[in-house]
Amino acid sequence: MARDFHRIPLSALIVNLAAVPLTGVIVPLGFLTLVWGLISPLAGKLLSAPLVRMAFMACALTIAIYPFGKKWTEGKLELTVLDVGQGDSLFVVSPGGKTLLIDGGGAFGGFPRSRRAQRCRSRRRNGVPLSMVSLTHAQQDHVGGLLAILEHFQVGRVWIGREVSSRALLRLEELPREQRIPIEHELRGKTIHWDGVEGDFL
Repeated sequence: MARDFHRIPLSALIVNLAAVPLTGVIVPLGFLTLVWGLISPLAGKLLSAPLVRMAFMACALTIAIYPFGKKWTEGKLELTVLDVGQGDSLFVVSPGGKTLLIDGGGAFGGFPRSRRAQRCRSRRRNGVPLSMVSLTHAQQDHVGGLLAILEHFQVGRVWIGREVSSRALLRLEELPREQRIPIEHELRGKTIHWDGVEGDFL
């Protein structure tokens, strides 16, 4: 934790005092449940009930005592690096509280566009608003997840960087146009002026 995240959670000592004995109970009970489930599904369900209750209790305890960080510090530029598997994604909050999502990761085959999302897009766009969504380049492992973001979140503007001819990019540009979201094409040398933050496109 200290090496990778530059923090040492003191609560880990207390949590482990509870987690280690629980593991000693949960693991044998889990194996016993699997064996009895093969013999009698009803017996497996009865044995799994306390296992499920223990798991819920462990989750509730973690949520109750884990030192979650502040949501946002006013007046400071914040950057969160998101683990999106293959590819990268960065979430930036400006000093004034505006949000920017840079890239979205994504599977090489892309994510299927659900029919429910197409039917209910207007109802579901009441979630967390994103001031801007930015795409650095149109490879599938950067653009794939942004399609889902545009379907499920309220987005104010889309930035598109270096373009590569791809079906994923065509789909990404099509979705904002349907929703009347402005699209800006950013090139090297242009300057960013965004809610108290200034920078250059490289």
